[in-house]
Amino acid sequence: MSHKTSLKEDFIIQGSFPRDLDLTNYQKISSLVFESFTKQDRKTDKKYNYQYNLFFLYDEQNVLWLETNLREHFQVNYKKNLLCINKSFTYQQRGQSINSHYQVDHFNLNKSPDITAYYVLHNKDKDAHIMFEYETTKSLDNRTWRNLKENNFYIFPSDLRHSISENNSNIPLVILIFQFAITKIV
Repeated sequence: MSHKTSLKEDFIIQGSFPRDLDLTNYQKISSLVFESFTKQDRKTDKKYNYQYNLFFLYDEQNVLWLETNLREHFQVNYKKNLLCINKSFTYQQRGQSINSHYQVDHFNLNKSPDITAYYVLHNKDKDAHIMFEYETTKSLDNRTWRNLKENNFYIFPSDLRHSISENNSNIPLVILIFQFAITKIV
């Protein structure tokens, strides 16, 4: 008899929520995002830090409903409970992209997220995509892409390197980012 223990698993979960059944007011979230962007309420002022392209996403009822939808989707399907530890968003104007990075702070692993969820609030660029980079035992340079579609979410391990392609639309590409810690289900 044997038993398999998974030590690490890379994955990408892609899905969407039916907006006609959802209580979330996405227009209110858009207004909140635009207000934070207008104030240039950045996560950091250091231009060479990937978080320079991230803006604070503040708690508001509609943001919390969306966060709850993401958490519950993961918990029901994957039997792991998530606790949101950070929220932010990207606001990519025409010609802007997000360089390759991951969401782990190597100087403070205990406060690093386990799971990251991207939710595409606005996207009019049909070619916009997120690229994930990963390694296998046979190859250290693997990539996979997912087209970024409005109202879609992408959930993946926070240590999975990823980047966002250049926005080729005159309409900003807005992605809400939720970072979670895995907690025990009680």
